[in-house]
Amino acid sequence: MLARASATITGSSSGANVVANHAHLLLDPPHVATDGQQEYQHPIALMPLLQQQQQQQQQQQQQQHQQQQQNLAQALTLQLSHQQQQQQQQLFKSEHNKTLTQL
Repeated sequence: MLARASATITGSSSGANVVANHAHLLLDPPHVATDGQQEYQHPIALMPLLQQQQQQQQQQQQQQHQQQQQNLAQALTLQLSHQQQQQQQQLFKSEHNKTLTQL
């Protein structure tokens, strides 16, 4: 809070008397700050927002990484399963061919 002096003008028959130096506590709104103050106030005010955005980005990246890892694991499992099926089919065919040749 900043103390500001204000002047009160009172009218009388002898003329205008100025009563000065009444101190009032006033809050400076952000748009009243000087250029130098604004240079520091805006980045400081934005820091929590920037930190929140960075945290959200990190969380999204972690989630994407986890999803990619899960997708890779599923793909590997499917590939191994497919290879096993092919091996079983080849084994079945070879056993079937042996049986046919024996007949």
